[in-house]
Amino acid sequence: MKSGLIVQNVETQKLRKIEEIYYEIRTVRSIEGKVIAKRKNMESELYLQAS
Repeated sequence: MKSGLIVQNVETQKLRKIEEIYYEIRTVRSIEGKVIAKRKNMESELYLQAS
């Protein structure tokens, strides 16, 4: 994870630093909607999806 990355919540449109919300993230999607990474629960690590 790169420090200082900014992410946008697509529901609220709020911008946050990724390190502030890292453990709240369950699914990471590209702008096109493709799943990039997932975690099974909030205690698990994010795992990259196979291409």
